[in-house]
Amino acid sequence: MLQGFGETGDVWAPVAAVLVEDHTVLVPTFEAWACGHDKKTQAYDIAKVMDTVKIEKATLVTYDIGKMVGHAFAAQFPARDTLGRY
Repeated sequence: MLQGFGETGDVWAPVAAVLVEDHTVLVPTFEAWACGHDKKTQAYDIAKVMDTVKIEKATLVTYDIGKMVGHAFAAQFPARDTLGRY
């Protein structure tokens, strides 16, 4: 779950609380989003987080800036995107 500009992952708490009942939920907070890091690098950071917790594939839930990072993730790592957008 990827938050929007100027927010933290805490914004997802109500939704994550429901999803965690039958899904593995990751809600990273990327404070660097406000520091101008490019979306391609941020997508790579998502892949590194997934590798750290040994998650091969994910369905991303995104909005605002998170949508751009999700798009970059799907473009760079199509085999890891469960929705198969690419």
